[in-house]
Amino acid sequence: MKKLTAQRDGARVSEILPDETLKSNILISGPTRSEKDTIAFDLLAESWASERPPFVITAMDTADQFRSRFNAFSPPNRRVEDLYVIDCTESGQNEDATGTPTCTSATPADLTGVGICLSKGYDEFGTTGGRVILLDNLSTFLVYSDVDRIFRFITAINNRVTEFGDITVQLLDTDAIDTMDKNRLTQLFSTVIEVREDEGKTLFRVQGGTETTWAEYPSQGETR
Repeated sequence: MKKLTAQRDGARVSEILPDETLKSNILISGPTRSEKDTIAFDLLAESWASERPPFVITAMDTADQFRSRFNAFSPPNRRVEDLYVIDCTESGQNEDATGTPTCTSATPADLTGVGICLSKGYDEFGTTGGRVILLDNLSTFLVYSDVDRIFRFITAINNRVTEFGDITVQLLDTDAIDTMDKNRLTQLFSTVIEVREDEGKTLFRVQGGTETTWAEYPSQGETR
């Protein structure tokens, strides 16, 4: 088991996580108010800094709200207004209304709409490979659909994204799901990053092909 140390503020996520972690679909799991977002946003930012514009599927915030949260992580010479966001909230507004690259799905229950918006993103931004697609948050989707339907949805999304050489990063609140359902969804990911808080510090460990001990993750940005 690999021992990691992450002590430097502002460290690139690739310097902290094992190389293998960044080549497969990733589940970031932890309690509701743990800093899962920080790791996910770092992965998004690194993808974008490498000329691979990421996509975001949000059921938590509207597209504008998400861009506002991500702004502190945005790489230099990148505008959050250019980030392609699939807005699954019931109050989302489409591209015509916002003037930003946004596709709306009526509610988190409209999983077909999410797939259509994902296809639209690939049509508009290409299939260059190496892109990160963030799904925030599986727990919200589970409020609107049962675990069987979400299982099929994750499988379809992961297969589609992998086909183009991209990866998904998906968040899950472990205190909002029972152990059996959590274990069932976890098996769909070759890499799981577990996050927990300990005396004001964010700790993480990697489970999957590469396993690590608990290490501190450098905190930056805001916490959900």
